Formats: sequence, structure tokens, C-alpha cells
Amino acid sequence: MPEITRTSTAKKFLKETSTIRVGADAVDALVNGLNDFTLELVHKADALAQAEDRTTLMERDISTAMKSAGGIDPSPEGIFRAVEKMTPEEVGRIALLIAEWVKSNRQ
Repeated sequence: MPEITRTSTAKKFLKETSTIRVGADAVDALVNGLNDFTLELVHKADALAQAEDRTTLMERDISTAMKSAGGIDPSPEGIFRAVEKMTPEEVGRIALLIAEWVKSNRQ
């Protein structure tokens, strides 16, 4: 089965985003969870496209599959609903990341 991410990428991501040490078993759990989730997501998205007699997977298939799989609705409203569930500290971290993104993507 193809993997959605490399172990080294997951390890780097966890180390950069976690405030505590990261065990090897945590990295493996993340990679395995991402692979399982993504496989389920693709199967659901495929079924949605096929139900409409399409042979092309589209953004709407992925978005709908994510909603039904417990993922975040990628619309601004869906993202805001997810943010509302966060602690003030987590929202602050997101605000900093958004500010950094805006600064680096100005034209």
C-alpha cells in the first residue's frame, strides 16, 4: 500500500509542533493513522465520483468524504467551527502561523 507521508516527515512535523518529546511509537502511530485515514477517504471519494458516473476524482469528492470521515470541512465556516473547539493558546498559535503565512505570501 502506498504511504501518504514518510516517517521522517511525520517525525519532523511532530517535533516542530509538539511542545514535549516525541517517542518513535508516536511517529509510527501518526504515519499508520494517516495512511489508514487517507485510504478510507480515497475510497469514499471514489465512490462519490462513481455514483455520479464520473471517472475523475474532484475536490468536491474529497471535501464530502472528509466531512463524512470526521475531517474538517475545508470551507472557512468549517475551519472556524474547528477553531471554536480549541483553547485560546491553540488559537494564538494558529493566528501566528496565519500571520507568518500572510507575510511570506505577500506579492
